[in-house]
Amino acid sequence: MRTKTVQRHYCDHCNKGGFQRKSIERHERTCFRNPQRECPLCGNQEYHKARPYEEAHSPVESSGPECPYCLLSVLIRGNIGADGPDTTYYPSEQLSRDVDAFRKEYLYPNMWFNERLDVPPPFRIAPYIELVNEPS
Repeated sequence: MRTKTVQRHYCDHCNKGGFQRKSIERHERTCFRNPQRECPLCGNQEYHKARPYEEAHSPVESSGPECPYCLLSVLIRGNIGADGPDTTYYPSEQLSRDVDAFRKEYLYPNMWFNERLDVPPPFRIAPYIELVNEPS
């Protein structure tokens, strides 16, 4: 008989677990429950900052340059301890529409795949935002 002892790593914010330390470190950077999270969609730009939890009313929908992922993160952190009718929610269909609209309008305004939203852009796009959003 063989016995193997393994190390398991956990996210400090949501308790997600994994066997590889790097994957959990990567998850912690973008975890929706992390107050200092790095948003892979907007790169934490001040222009795309989400509204405070107190101003969000169910069902939520992003408006203007507000980043949908940052808004979802604010809702998840704000809903901790809330139950039933006190919970503010973001419908998944609306989140998908808001993310597609955000990418089309603010991240890739003149790109060919705006016509085909079923072709997803690269996941890590934050370094390219400054190039796309510069005034012409």
